[in-house]
Amino acid sequence: MTPPTNVDLNVLWSKASFGGNWQLSPADVTVAFADDCPTAGVGAELANLTVDGNTIAGFNASVLSYSVELPFGTSTVPTVDAATLDPAASYMVNAAASLPGTSTVDVTSADGMATAQYSVEFTLADDPSVSNYCGDEISYHLGITAETASIVYVTITNVDANTMLVSIESADADPVDDLVIAGAAGGTQSGLMSNGGVLSKTITWGTAPSDVVLNVLWSKASFGGNWQLSPGDITVPFAASCPLTTLSLTVDASCTAPSATEMRLTGPFWGWDTAGGPVATNNGDGTWTVVLDPIPAADMEYLWVADGVQENLLDNMPQDLSCTPVTDGAAFANRQ
Repeated sequence: MTPPTNVDLNVLWSKASFGGNWQLSPADVTVAFADDCPTAGVGAELANLTVDGNTIAGFNASVLSYSVELPFGTSTVPTVDAATLDPAASYMVNAAASLPGTSTVDVTSADGMATAQYSVEFTLADDPSVSNYCGDEISYHLGITAETASIVYVTITNVDANTMLVSIESADADPVDDLVIAGAAGGTQSGLMSNGGVLSKTITWGTAPSDVVLNVLWSKASFGGNWQLSPGDITVPFAASCPLTTLSLTVDASCTAPSATEMRLTGPFWGWDTAGGPVATNNGDGTWTVVLDPIPAADMEYLWVADGVQENLLDNMPQDLSCTPVTDGAAFANRQ
């Protein structure tokens, strides 16, 4: 039977406390046959959620939380917009204040009875110039939490235009005794190098790749088997390097202070106190080295102090002030 366009009807009912009939309307009501009741919650659902005009990946009206990774260096918060499933519903976008951050969309049904909040978390990709392995602690073999005996520090960093360095160091009293690098196709590995408990190898290419796919395995003195960094190979951008955390300064004092028993730095940071700066280490060949940890955050003036006497570079090198960029050429000349 073909359904009608409209249906004329009335509704009557009774309750337990009174047997009479109650009636919806004094006269019949007319209801369009095609009328439907919205599914619960539809009034506060989205039909679409966009980021910079494109539907967000994996959008589903019933999924309220999303995450979007943006390229490293992105500073402008993407534009989030939406469309409601019920055209009569309303929504409001609350943009993230900065990146990384989260934008939200608050949806309200037409009758105001239902609400929902959708969120888009914006994250930033890692700096491609910085390695993800810069002395990072690797606590478990293949991520298996029970195998803590493998705990080590791993560094994978660019060395120069054709070379990458992989090094490993024990993070406990059990020293590492071998390092194996799997993968790194096309690269030539050096022999195993050892320096103060740190094992390392270099990998060199004739033409450096954009990315290096490899895995790192090691063993410790107490156990001859191999521990492995990851169940699968990892990918490291070839150019990714580890930022310096310390800075070494070396001076050759064999001519100016050949009999010095102490060398140290001074400068504005120490109020030009000749006893205030860090003490240098005697290298035994006329040179002295001081380590600044952490590295100064900006350019820093300094001079060397030999046995309490601050150097005077105007007297020492009146014809050449090339190593003293902070100078007036007459009253002072400082290193930088």
